[in-house]
Amino acid sequence: MLYIVGVPYAILAGLAVGLVDALPVFGTSAVLIPWAIISLLFGDMTRFIEIMVIQVICFLVRATLEPRILSRQMGLHPVITMLSMYVGLRMFGFFGALLGPIFTMLAVNLYVAYKEGRINEESGFRIKEEGK
Repeated sequence: MLYIVGVPYAILAGLAVGLVDALPVFGTSAVLIPWAIISLLFGDMTRFIEIMVIQVICFLVRATLEPRILSRQMGLHPVITMLSMYVGLRMFGFFGALLGPIFTMLAVNLYVAYKEGRINEESGFRIKEEGK
């Protein structure tokens, strides 16, 4: 998108934004919002609007697609994934946001295994009987 709006060195700038986005806690807004504000301070209203539109698009895409992609990979409903990320974040900070969906997936899988009879209350695990 940076290339479309005519940003010089768009590929390099995009890689930099992507690297910052991959870091824990930071996102695209850590680069794009200060960039937009600096553009505004230098009087480049067009660049300010372009960068802010890119930021809004990035935010919307991430907010809508990330829970779905995570939930498909983990086998959880997107709402459950988002809720577990939020609860983990509120309770344990950044690492809680990462670990929340993992613990939720573990709890769901244990519950399903118990309901299907693969986990026995007395022994913890049911051992398959051979020959039957």
